[in-house]
Amino acid sequence: MSTRPLATYSERLLEVRRDFTLYEDRIVVQARWFPQRRFEQVVKLATLKGEFRETTVRYRMYRYAGWLLAIGALSYAAC
Repeated sequence: MSTRPLATYSERLLEVRRDFTLYEDRIVVQARWFPQRRFEQVVKLATLKGEFRETTVRYRMYRYAGWLLAIGALSYAAC
């Protein structure tokens, strides 16, 4: 297994930071949440298939956005 990465990609969101590291034979995914939660997954490139499917990821903070908009609209209408 090679030790030097070919490429890296970092994604920083409000609640999580994800780092993707590409090697010749694998991809290493590391995630960190505040304060101390960590996750690491290694995906072997030989196990990947050429087929894909779309998924929608909704973050937890968006769950409350509808309620906040509704409460804001009601309070605006009441004023």
